[in-house]
Amino acid sequence: MTSLKQQFREARERARLDAERKRREAEGFYEPPTDRAIAAPASSGGSAL
Repeated sequence: MTSLKQQFREARERARLDAERKRREAEGFYEPPTDRAIAAPASSGGSAL
């Protein structure tokens, strides 16, 4: 079982990465989370499935 300190550290890291990703998206540097999404044209506006 992970310690509470470890859980806080992981949560803080996830929040930091999420904020960084949102900032990059806002600046127009969207990084798709999956390879399938990368293959779809970003301008399509539709689902990559």
